[in-house]
Amino acid sequence: MQLKRLGLAGVPTIVGTARKGFSAGVAGEEQVLEFIGSTFRSVWAIEVLRFVVANAEFPHSADQLIERLRASRSVVDQSIDQLLAVALVVIDDDGEIRFRPASAELASLVDEALSLYERRPNQVRRKIVSHTSPGIAAFSEAFRLRKD
Repeated sequence: MQLKRLGLAGVPTIVGTARKGFSAGVAGEEQVLEFIGSTFRSVWAIEVLRFVVANAEFPHSADQLIERLRASRSVVDQSIDQLLAVALVVIDDDGEIRFRPASAELASLVDEALSLYERRPNQVRRKIVSHTSPGIAAFSEAFRLRKD
């Protein structure tokens, strides 16, 4: 697994720091969208996080995530790396992933981001893509027929 190669497996501490500019409590939709755009580099990362949060009572191995999400090892490894870097998950001594945000503020933003993703998945996907590929997002926006 990529995490072992990077030396991150077995690290029980949180990697990364909390995002600045977000206040605790209920965030506005624009604030949540900004958090989404600045936190997730792919839609797969939010899907991995959604699964880990929904099943937070148990840790998950990369193999379990691959099986449950029907994703490739590369996609899961990259998503885990992203979630580690923004301090939303940790890897325990057994190499399993747990949801453990660095702060209550991050936990609140994750709840709100996942709620928005459930209600408006296309809007969230567009936000992620627009931050990672602004040229492609602008091109596709020109062909959009309706607003969410």
